[in-house]
Amino acid sequence: QQDWRAVHDALAERGIGTPAGLAAHLARHPGFAAQARDLVRIERANPAFAAIAGRTQDAMPTSLSGLLDAAEETFVPSLLAYAGGESFFEGETELLRADGQRVPVLFTITFPTADDGEGSVLVFVVDITERRQAQDAMLAAQAELAHAMRVATLGELTASIAHEVNQPLMAVVTNGEAGMRWLRRDTPDLHEVETAIARIIAEGRRAGEIVRRVRDFLSKAPAPQQTLSPGALLADAVELVRHEFTREGVEVRVQAEDELPWLRGDRVQLEQVLVNLMVNACQALAGWTGTRQVLLHAGRGDGGTLAIRVADTGPGIAAADLPRLFDPFYTTKPNGMGMGLAICRTTAEAHGGHLTVESTPGQGTVFLLTLAPCDAETHAE
Repeated sequence: QQDWRAVHDALAERGIGTPAGLAAHLARHPGFAAQARDLVRIERANPAFAAIAGRTQDAMPTSLSGLLDAAEETFVPSLLAYAGGESFFEGETELLRADGQRVPVLFTITFPTADDGEGSVLVFVVDITERRQAQDAMLAAQAELAHAMRVATLGELTASIAHEVNQPLMAVVTNGEAGMRWLRRDTPDLHEVETAIARIIAEGRRAGEIVRRVRDFLSKAPAPQQTLSPGALLADAVELVRHEFTREGVEVRVQAEDELPWLRGDRVQLEQVLVNLMVNACQALAGWTGTRQVLLHAGRGDGGTLAIRVADTGPGIAAADLPRLFDPFYTTKPNGMGMGLAICRTTAEAHGGHLTVESTPGQGTVFLLTLAPCDAETHAE
């Protein structure tokens, strides 16, 4: 049980009677939120809450500030609800125990009505530690599965990787032999030798970049959030699967509109989404006797979003399969795991986006990946 009367008086002294007025005051005086939190008095706590907070009832802090971290973010929304005359407010936060540990909790605040003489504020708190642990375990399992899918994908593309690495290595040998021939001439042509060495260096760096790209794709550790160029993201993803398309005789086209919004996200995870969609498109065209083409197009979507389309000209997807296409363990392939598209959709949603599909049997399939752009300030950073 809490007492918010001092908060009420502080708002009245400042002439604040609406959420808009409070928001404007906080914009000018951001320290008022901490002052208001200090004014919330804790009157009583039952044994269950005392156990959650890791304190005895007699040792309970007198102020709400003694239970919350200074950077806690739900008090301001609850203060706005109070200023707006709301009867209750719900949220999720973390309590600070006496030993310094944090306890995730759900809470509901019931504010007093205008005719309530006592003005008592009741707060109902539920410990959600087990639920949070279950969520963390689920996310960890999903990360493991996503890594396994990347390993499986690169296993399928072994021939492509070997081909990619072999090209610069053969170029290194060819240029090295050419340099040796220029040196063995009666009058060595040092300019040609220098040119050959420069080509060797360039091809060596190219081979190193291929290895780096594959190693990053296989990386198990979570990559930091990066500001990403859509054009570069598409180009890197295509390079991972280009030889696969060549081997299957499928034409891949990449189109990117000018001045597209940049992204903020995990480059490896977004590459995995695009690689998975392109590999699926290439496999859908296997044995197809019609036009064999995959288009990867990046443009602007609704509301300033980035829209990436992966479209193929293959047989399409049966109408009966479309509703379950993103369900875990649902697959239309004889040897499929049924997790690729489920992971792709989860990854898109984790980046604030969406992944949808449209398909007409005999007319191909289009996957649409919509992602939120980063703001101009983040891009500048």
